[in-house]
Amino acid sequence: ITTIEIQSPSQSLEELLKKAKDIYFPMGVQSAWIVIPALKAIQVFTPDEKMVLFTDGILKDQTTGIEIEVESVFEDIE
Repeated sequence: ITTIEIQSPSQSLEELLKKAKDIYFPMGVQSAWIVIPALKAIQVFTPDEKMVLFTDGILKDQTTGIEIEVESVFEDIE
């Protein structure tokens, strides 16, 4: 199970990481993706507190096996 959060300008990365740690992971979520539009990046966070930042190429979620091209997520963002 994966959750995906899109960071709004009013949210901090720390706030979203805390949400994953305190709410999602105790419910059995295996990885949390935080989409950061301002950086055109995706942060993948796991219950063991490993974090990987993807800014280009293929995002490979080692926990779930999901793969996606990072650029495709942001192709319509100026």
